[in-house]
Amino acid sequence: MSCKHLRSDYNIAWPTAELAVMGAEGAVNIIHRREINAAEDADKEDVRAHLVDEYKAKFGDPYVAARNGWLDDVIEPSESRMRLIRALNILRSKRSGVHQKARQHTAVITYSGLSVKVNHSVISLHQALVLPRLVQAHSQPRRHCC
Repeated sequence: MSCKHLRSDYNIAWPTAELAVMGAEGAVNIIHRREINAAEDADKEDVRAHLVDEYKAKFGDPYVAARNGWLDDVIEPSESRMRLIRALNILRSKRSGVHQKARQHTAVITYSGLSVKVNHSVISLHQALVLPRLVQAHSQPRRHCC
């Protein structure tokens, strides 16, 4: 939902993430329309399937995006909560530029990945409402009843 080009501070994704403006099938239908239409009717689906696989390998793989510097890391879903807490702690003292407008969406979590965009006015809201409870709950040792 965000990227380095939109100046987000921390970008991570799950291994199953698809990183693209639209799905591979839709993009292939638009980008390679002439090539698909030029194929014979019997081969159109095979050509389309090959192009979709090629597109996913080139643009949809989070590991390729991480190698290109578009992602900070590719993580397992079980690490998401800890990574989000860590990112918010690191960015807690970040000061935005004087003329920078506040963003509406600061932490966007999807099934396929995680992006965090933090600026001073919004992190204060997190500090007041959410962050202390998350950090406190995670930093205290767990007590067992038995």
